[in-house]
Amino acid sequence: MRARENPQPILFPPKRSEALARLAAFVPNAGRRYAAERNRDPGPGLRDNVSMLSPYIRHRVLTEHEVLASVMRQHSPQAAAKFIQEVFWRTYWKGWLQMRPQGLASRAQPIRNGTPGAASPMRRSPKVRLRSNVWTN
Repeated sequence: MRARENPQPILFPPKRSEALARLAAFVPNAGRRYAAERNRDPGPGLRDNVSMLSPYIRHRVLTEHEVLASVMRQHSPQAAAKFIQEVFWRTYWKGWLQMRPQGLASRAQPIRNGTPGAASPMRRSPKVRLRSNVWTN
């Protein structure tokens, strides 16, 4: 039997060549345009206002250094300041979470029978009940 063809394109093809092509396409927009439009969401397939590089950076197909070097070849530090800040914040929080794995794990406890897990900061007392998706006393 032949495998069924998937009609949907792969959003993040797992190839370095694809990551580099995406980086090259984004670099011209990494300056003032990124700063002005980064919070706009035009919808799937239309997001040319953001880099869409996170999966490639997360899986080390591209490095933060590599991305910033490409941006800095085309933009001044002032023009690309917002994008540079975003990359540094991403790196900071990734390191912060790596140093505190118990913090992330404690928030990942499953919710069973409407009651958050024992380690969850939302653990409620017996006097508290859920009404209309709002915690009440």
